[in-house]
Amino acid sequence: MEVYDHPNPEEGPQQEEPQQEKREIKINSEGEYVPKMKPSYARNLKFESSYINANFSFWNKFIFFLIGFVGLELLAFICQLIFLQIPAFTVGNGFSAFGASLLNLLVYIIIFAVMLVLLLTNKKKPFFYILQEFKLGSTFGYMFMALGIITAFNYLFSIIYRGIPIYGSNANQEGIETLTFSFPIMMVITTVFLAPFTEELTYRIGLLDTIGHKSRWLGIVISAIIFGLVHFDYSPIILIIRTIQNSGDITIPLNLLYIELLNLPIYISMGGVLGFFYAKTGRITVSWGAHTLNNLIAFISALLYPFVEQLLEKIGF
Repeated sequence: MEVYDHPNPEEGPQQEEPQQEKREIKINSEGEYVPKMKPSYARNLKFESSYINANFSFWNKFIFFLIGFVGLELLAFICQLIFLQIPAFTVGNGFSAFGASLLNLLVYIIIFAVMLVLLLTNKKKPFFYILQEFKLGSTFGYMFMALGIITAFNYLFSIIYRGIPIYGSNANQEGIETLTFSFPIMMVITTVFLAPFTEELTYRIGLLDTIGHKSRWLGIVISAIIFGLVHFDYSPIILIIRTIQNSGDITIPLNLLYIELLNLPIYISMGGVLGFFYAKTGRITVSWGAHTLNNLIAFISALLYPFVEQLLEKIGF
């Protein structure tokens, strides 16, 4: 770095030895985290740009989406083919509860490890800056605010759907609840610790930041929709097509499709809230923490529900 500080004319321009960039966390007068921003990101005046968004190239961010979406699906498919060949993991033509729990855990561990390695080995040290966000008290305030809004949306949808007889948990949630009660240790690691971290890097950094490079609102909306569709079970559509081909009754698969469609806005709203708070604060820890707490509450509810149900039956409710 050249320094122009009144050099001696006889000695010519002086140069200072290049110094290694210090990993400093900038805090403004209000105690807010201020990332090193490039000018192109400053156009989003109503949103903060995270450190990764401001300092990573398009492909350095999009790789997280490729790993967390395409890579996860491909890895899950390969692991399924392997697990189906192991009798201890199967029941009939499908997976046992143990096999399904272990499969989910293994897939998420691998995806989590790959993403973590990318963060730790990057020369710009993004993981260091992510951890620094936890030092700001407002991070937890935004985190619980996001969780509260997600909970409010869930409650609102439950009121709206209360009069619909077929409404219930979709296939994704039912599968999680079943496996949680059967193998809680594996499921708490998967759903509470691994899934939120990988999904936030996938859909907030990998998708929202890349799509929302110029328009954060576009990134929030698109990432929320895709986040919802990822939790959508498409098997009822296949069942309907096969049933029609065989001239059968489509009532059951059609009801299953209705349940998936009714649950879709719930997942989209959750993705929208997480995306908004990430874009608004510029801190991935806010959406990551809110996502983790939401899954923790769901895990505890699924674990305790059978006991609560039995207790209510005993006391006459």
